[in-house]
Amino acid sequence: MKRLCLFSGILLVVVMWVVSCSRVSADINEEVVFDQHPIFGKGGISLVPLKEGSCVVSPLTKTYKFVMHPVQHEEHFANLSTSDQTFVDLNAFLTLKPHRGLTPLLLREWGNAWYENNVQEAFREMVRNKLCAFAMLDLVANRQIYDEIKGDIREQIKEHIAKIGLPVEVVALVISKVEPPEEIRNELNTLSQEKAKEQTQKQKLRTEEARLAAEQARARADRAYMKEMGFTPAQYIEYLRAKALDNRSDILRFENVK
Repeated sequence: MKRLCLFSGILLVVVMWVVSCSRVSADINEEVVFDQHPIFGKGGISLVPLKEGSCVVSPLTKTYKFVMHPVQHEEHFANLSTSDQTFVDLNAFLTLKPHRGLTPLLLREWGNAWYENNVQEAFREMVRNKLCAFAMLDLVANRQIYDEIKGDIREQIKEHIAKIGLPVEVVALVISKVEPPEEIRNELNTLSQEKAKEQTQKQKLRTEEARLAAEQARARADRAYMKEMGFTPAQYIEYLRAKALDNRSDILRFENVK
């Protein structure tokens, strides 16, 4: 009887153990890392990740899934002070991708929150330090500055990742255009509208000046021809009228003949 009870107890434990096991899977863009905690023996993070397919794990094994495609991390900066003490808002986007096959090392050495614990604050500090060196109007009006800023920050973040040995790749870095305070935006919009009106007025003036110069040139040409042919003004007007009628034209060119 005691043997039967012992056997039943062992069988029950085995059944419960089997039922407690779970299946994990990884597709082509994922890796699963196993953190094993056996009852007996040494456990820990397995250095062989599941790269594709599925397997059954015991209830004492924790699993961590890592995506292997590039992941974008967004950082928002509010009231960032520029070199002229103006507060602006902007967003920075850093795209990173773990190295395939090294996710167990990534988990063991830097944890599941590896970006938040090892990259985030360093990245934010790099962005703050770089943009604070420029004036607000330069950041708003000169887009070429962003190419310089992005290039410098990208190199800095790559050096930081290499220094700490983090097995991830820097894929892309994007910094949005800064947004100045509302009152400054309104002022800039007003200045932009005034500048547009000024440019329109200048263009109209240039058009009028060109038209006047063309009319004066035609008038000088008409006077020269009239003098060469020995016409009086009245005779020349009649000549132009007759010529226009002959050519079936509605345009008479004698308004400026004196």
